[in-house]
Amino acid sequence: PGRSGIYSPDGRRFIYVMRQKGLIYNQDWKTILVCDASTGKKISEMHGHRDPIVDFIVTPDNQRVISLDSGGMLKVWDMETTQELLSINAMLVREGGLTTSIGGTLVIDPQGRKLALVHGGHVRLWSTGRISNP
Repeated sequence: PGRSGIYSPDGRRFIYVMRQKGLIYNQDWKTILVCDASTGKKISEMHGHRDPIVDFIVTPDNQRVISLDSGGMLKVWDMETTQELLSINAMLVREGGLTTSIGGTLVIDPQGRKLALVHGGHVRLWSTGRISNP
């Protein structure tokens, strides 16, 4: 994945993508783990990606985890319940109508209002009102 681990903006949690031992690359990197940042104890897991996760972020309000997999699926998770709130096909369309699988980077603005997906010189933008409150 693009990021191996991140702290939540409030510093209370550490979030990372788990690689399951013994599995080949295309079969792992699909689980997000949330840990207590002071103890390292696992709090929760988020499952649901079919393809390996390539990037993930936490919203500035610490309420959502947004993840992107190599197949182009962007998922929004509730940090507390670990419930998948939304799944969006984030495939980028190139000139000529060809789609490309995603290996991009997710970026969220400091106020949590805009989400950007950057991939291969292309940028796709969303208003987080649609993403944070499905």
